[in-house]
Amino acid sequence: MFLSHNSFVGSFELPLDDDQSQHMNQLYTLDISNNLIQGLLPTNIGFFFPFLHNLYVSSNMFGGPIPSSIGEMSTLTFLDLSNNSFSGNFPKHFFNGCISLQTIAMDNNKFTGTFPSFVGNLNLTRITASRNNFQGEIREEMCELNQLVSLLALDLSYNNFSGELPSCMNIPSAGLINLQGNCLTGTIPEALLNSSARMAIDMSNNKFVGTIPESVYRLQNLMFLLLGGNQLQGQIPDQICKLRYLKILDLSRNNFTGSVPSCFNSTAFAPGIHSRWFGFLFSPSLGFTIKVDRIPHQIGDLSGLHALNLSHNHLKGPIPTSFHNLQSIESVDLSNNSLSGEIPLQLEDLHYLEVFNVCYNNLSGKAPNQGQFGTFDESSYRGNPYLNWGDSNRGNATHLPPPSSLPSGGDNDNSAIDFTSFCWSFAATFVTVVLAFVTILWINPYWRRE
Repeated sequence: MFLSHNSFVGSFELPLDDDQSQHMNQLYTLDISNNLIQGLLPTNIGFFFPFLHNLYVSSNMFGGPIPSSIGEMSTLTFLDLSNNSFSGNFPKHFFNGCISLQTIAMDNNKFTGTFPSFVGNLNLTRITASRNNFQGEIREEMCELNQLVSLLALDLSYNNFSGELPSCMNIPSAGLINLQGNCLTGTIPEALLNSSARMAIDMSNNKFVGTIPESVYRLQNLMFLLLGGNQLQGQIPDQICKLRYLKILDLSRNNFTGSVPSCFNSTAFAPGIHSRWFGFLFSPSLGFTIKVDRIPHQIGDLSGLHALNLSHNHLKGPIPTSFHNLQSIESVDLSNNSLSGEIPLQLEDLHYLEVFNVCYNNLSGKAPNQGQFGTFDESSYRGNPYLNWGDSNRGNATHLPPPSSLPSGGDNDNSAIDFTSFCWSFAATFVTVVLAFVTILWINPYWRRE
């Protein structure tokens, strides 16, 4: 029964338990998602659909607690409760009764309390519970995940979890681990990073300290590594370049020191901010900030780079001339640093450059004025007291024909008056057309009925 993506309103009601003749014993899938249904889920839903395999109630206006009878649905394999207003603690016996459950999605609700236990269920492959109000430590529950050898995705982001991640945590087949937006502390456990099958790790916006565990460099299939917004420190090791499938790396807002590894010039970073992982959308919010003294010249070897933003750091020294190799670059932002020297004239060869911002540095000399640099104005260079730039054609991305001359005696005030007259004329014409249309419909009954 598929009733999704309609505009059904009202509550979801079922017959009473004592009328077992109306139980739907042969219904295996019920989809009422993406409607306007509100109120509570029926308390007897688990008894009325005893052999249900898939239950989709997401994107409605349901509220209140989860009926305990759902825990009696032994054949249930997929449960989607996301994007509602369900609240309260999750039933403790839920995962003991739903012995066939493989996927549970409860994102964007108002669940509270500690995270439910997974004891007694060994079939879960996807658990998504982001953007709720779960709290407390997750030590015990995470350790019990040692039994979940088939778990592919775990998303507990944007809750109120605290404390350290347990060192016993071990999810050998996980493809996505998303723990961002909590208050977790401590170091990143080595046991968390012991799988070659993991595809994405997002533990950003927590309070992890220490260095990046060496075991992360053994994750040969890792594509997303998001550790921004923590308190990690030390130097970024060259071993990170061994991750040959790495697409997105976020180490921003940490306490890393030293220089960016020179081997990054051979790392095949690739676009793909929005990617679908294991049946749901994984859309990390990214920012990349490096803390070094000079801009590594090896960045010029990233020939496929489209945008480079190194603003608001403490970068010193010149702009590398190797930047002229960035033939696909469209945006360069080096503002709010301490860069010095001249802007390399070789950058005039960057024919796709649309944004160039070096404001508030210590650059000197004369800025390039050929090619795309002929379109950049003061907004690209302000805050450099020793830098000069021309203004012959700045601000004009294309060569436009000269404006027609005004009539004798014309000025800006006359132009404003003409424009006002045009507006009044347009309004009068519009009203006349509408009135004529209404009059025709009033006279002709056939057209009026049509």
